[in-house]
Amino acid sequence: MFRIERAASASGHKVIDDERGVWIQMLCGRGRTPGGVFKLVVGETVIPFETERDYIEDADGAGHLLTRFVFFGLSPAASVRGVAPNMMMSPSERRRYMLLATEALLVFGSFYDGDSKPEGWTRVELDGVVYTLVSFGYESGATSS
Repeated sequence: MFRIERAASASGHKVIDDERGVWIQMLCGRGRTPGGVFKLVVGETVIPFETERDYIEDADGAGHLLTRFVFFGLSPAASVRGVAPNMMMSPSERRRYMLLATEALLVFGSFYDGDSKPEGWTRVELDGVVYTLVSFGYESGATSS
C-alpha cells in the first residue's frame, strides 16, 4: 500500500509503496490550470504524467476533489525538468501503470494529504470509472507513516 514519505523540503516528498517498488512525486503545478505534473517510478521505469483537478460541491454542501489524467507517458513540463517521455508500453502495461498512478494520486490527495482526508474526499477518474481509497482497500486516514 502507498504511504506518504515526507522529506525536509516539500519538493522531496513522495508517495511510495515499498513492497511493489513504486512511487510518484509531484514535479510542479500546471500553471493556471489546477492539477499537477508528476513522475511515476516503477522499478527502473519512469513515466511522466499530468493531471487536472476540479473541486466539486456535492448536493449536501460538502465537496470533493476529482482528478483526471491529461497526459500519460509524456509531459512537456516534466521534460523541462529532466523526465523524458515514455510511450513505449503495451496497452496492458499502460493500464497497469495508470492504475498504480491512480492509487498513488488518491494517497497524494491535494498535496501529500490524502492519507488524512475522509473517504471519498479525493477521487480519481480513469476510463470513466471514479476511484476512491476504498477502491484499493485503504481505510481513510490509515496510510500515514
